[in-house]
Amino acid sequence: MRAAAGAARTVVDVGAGTGSHEQGLPVVPAVEPTPVTIAQRPPGGGAPGVRGEAERVPLGDASVDVALAVRRSSTRAATSS
Repeated sequence: MRAAAGAARTVVDVGAGTGSHEQGLPVVPAVEPTPVTIAQRPPGGGAPGVRGEAERVPLGDASVDVALAVRRSSTRAATSS
């Protein structure tokens, strides 16, 4: 993730989730649409969670250097009973 951010001094993490991939990033803030997920962010650890959506990021123009959106998915083998 740090390589994707390059030399950015500030990064907004859009769709941040619990922030598990933000280590080492200068994230200010983390934008997440669900208050439940914002509440699951580690206290005092990473960037503060702010409620918002990718279509309407609640930040001013030119307030961050880079915007990142990471999509994680898991694949599980289907099992039948």
